[in-house]
Amino acid sequence: YGPIFGAGADLCISHNCNANLESYSNLPHSYDGENASCTLLMGDYNFTVLDYEVFTTLGK
Repeated sequence: YGPIFGAGADLCISHNCNANLESYSNLPHSYDGENASCTLLMGDYNFTVLDYEVFTTLGK
């Protein structure tokens, strides 16, 4: 698997995320705000990632 965000994997990006439907949004597991649902971020529970960016912080 790739990165997982939130308790209970609110957002999970799978290995080979551009070639399968194994990535998923599991809201509202740790976020229970108004209108939180598994379709909030990507439109469905499972999804394919077309493109993504990776950011890092620089230490001093």
